[in-house]
Order: sequence, then structure tokens, then C-alpha cells
Amino acid sequence: MSTVKDSLDVLNRRYDICIIGEGNVGISSFLYSYIYRTYIDDTALEIEELLTKTVWRGSRSYDISILGGSATQEYYSSSRKQQIRNTTALIFAYSVADRQSFAELEDLFERTMFVRKDVPPFIIVGLRSDMDTERQVTYEEGYSLCKQLGGIKFQECSARDDVGIIEAFDPIIDAVLSIKYDKDKKKKGAIINKKGAKAKNASKATIPKAAVKLSKSTKNESRDEKKTEENEYRQSNLPLSTNTSSASESRTKNYSSLESKRGLQKQGCCTIT
Repeated sequence: MSTVKDSLDVLNRRYDICIIGEGNVGISSFLYSYIYRTYIDDTALEIEELLTKTVWRGSRSYDISILGGSATQEYYSSSRKQQIRNTTALIFAYSVADRQSFAELEDLFERTMFVRKDVPPFIIVGLRSDMDTERQVTYEEGYSLCKQLGGIKFQECSARDDVGIIEAFDPIIDAVLSIKYDKDKKKKGAIINKKGAKAKNASKATIPKAAVKLSKSTKNESRDEKKTEENEYRQSNLPLSTNTSSASESRTKNYSSLESKRGLQKQGCCTIT
């Protein structure tokens, strides 16, 4: 587990989960309870921190980065908008003991979607559920809002009593890992396709050229051989005769002589003259 506190690093990094809600609703205690598995009061924590949690799925471990503790009064700042764009998933938080924080949640959701231009995976959490005597928002209201907005889960939590913390984070982390898996799969597919295209282009660039050269060479040899044969027949000065058998016999002798010379030439013994 590591902690990143540098504001510039927080601004420029891409991270997995961003927790959004009104100030003083228990976001920092909620996050620290998950990261450290212990309760720390909000007043002892910094305003904004980017924390990393190592989670296990089967035999594999994954580092999940989580940004929390930001108050909404900074919502319209360019840095806050950049943080919202950089996250993969969101957690919208309110306090069950603060009606105003719940009332602001729907408007906060709409402003977030305007910045994002899409709807990332998100959950809604009702924090400080241990404050039953001061409760101002019912469980049913929180659940109904989550269903209305299209969240993947609603969960009430108590950082002080360590209730509902793991149950809140597990589904949103699973959604993040699913997105990462799909991206890795597409990336690997693109690399394989790129390699295949290069191999195909290389094949087109080499094999046809060799085939063309071989074809041209074969054609030239055939053409030269035909010309040689025609010239040799012209030089044989076969006599024109009305005697068919005599002319045929003369052509046969000349052809045999010609074939004999050609055979010797192929064997490298002499040159036809």
C-alpha cells in the first residue's frame, strides 16, 4: 500500500476510483477504513489523498488507486474536472445523518456526467450508518436513488464500526478490473493483428518478386532457344524438291544432325556452329 500526496501527481495520473461527495460526510474515514482496516476520524486526515490498495482475485494481485477526501466546493476547478476525467470508476458518497449531502447527490451526479461525457461504473454509499439516532436519510431513499441513476450497487457503511466497507468496494473494484481486462485484451489483439499485417506485407513484397524474376528468366530462355532453332533450320538450306520422300529424308538427316549437336551443347562438350 502506498500514499501519493503530491497535488501535481494526483492531477496528472490516471487512477481507478474517485470518491465524490459533500465535505464532512466521512469520505476520508471511509477510505482509510478500507485501506488500513482501522478507524481514523476525519478531522485527523488531509483534505485530499491518492491511496493504493493491493487486492487479490484468485491467485493474482492488482494495485487499485483510489482518490478520496475532496470537497465539492472545488468541483468547478479545472484540476477537479481533470481528476474526474482521469478516473475509471466513481463512488458517490453522502452521510445518512446529513439530509443536505443526500439532496446534493443527484445534482453532483449530473455535473459529473457532464464533465465525463459518459457514464462510468459507479456506486452510491450512505456513510455514518452507525448514527441511527441522528439519521435523516432512510436506506430505501438511498437505494431508490442508486437504482434511478443506474448505479451498480448501493451500500450503507460505518467506518467506526467497520460495517459495509468491503461490501461497498468489492463490486466497484470488480468493475474496474473488468475494464482493465477488456483493454488489455484489445491491446494484445491489436498487437497480434499488427504483426500479422506486417508478415503479410513482407510476404507480398518478396515472394511475388522472386516468382516474377523466375517467370521472366524462363520465358527468356524459351524465347532464345526458339530463335536458335529457327536460325539453325534456316542455315540448313534444305533443297526444295517435288520428291516428297527425298525432301523428308533430307529433313530427317538435318534434324538428327541438329539434335546431336544440341545434345552435345547441353553436355558442355562443344558449341554449335
